[in-house]
Amino acid sequence: SLSLALAWWLGASRRRVRGIVARRPADGTGTALPALASAPAAELAEANRALQAEIDERKRIAEALKNSRALYHSLIEELPLHIWRADRQGRYTFANGHFCDCLGVMPEEVLGQTAADFFSPEMAARQAQGDQQVLETGDPIEAIEEHVTKDGRQRWMQTMKSPCYDARGHVLGVQGISWD
Repeated sequence: SLSLALAWWLGASRRRVRGIVARRPADGTGTALPALASAPAAELAEANRALQAEIDERKRIAEALKNSRALYHSLIEELPLHIWRADRQGRYTFANGHFCDCLGVMPEEVLGQTAADFFSPEMAARQAQGDQQVLETGDPIEAIEEHVTKDGRQRWMQTMKSPCYDARGHVLGVQGISWD
């Protein structure tokens, strides 16, 4: 109802419209609602305009977020690239569909696992060595590596790795991208 929306707006925005006061029933029960009947029409109209502006802004933000997610998904899942992230201990925290397809597993089978769970001991050791170099230096690296798939096919992959950071600039682990 309008009175609930106005009460929310007054509380959420910490604004106070002159002439609108909160009242509780005399017995102290119930929720405080504005006394709309005593408020001048111009003040109510202003409160409604402010509410509508906030609703419009929230809709704009929601649409921008939706568009950002679509762009992210398009870049990560539609380009024919293998993309992953691993924490400082080498456990995968993200893997796109192409990376999982290359490994022959479902995405949920990758998360929490390490290169040793999917690659030969030699290749897993090279992966760990490259990850450690990135973590120690903070510099990206690039390599061309032989990769043998689970079905025995030999592929040559160009791989780039770099540190991945949190919002405060702390290194979370390593992220990589590869293609053949």
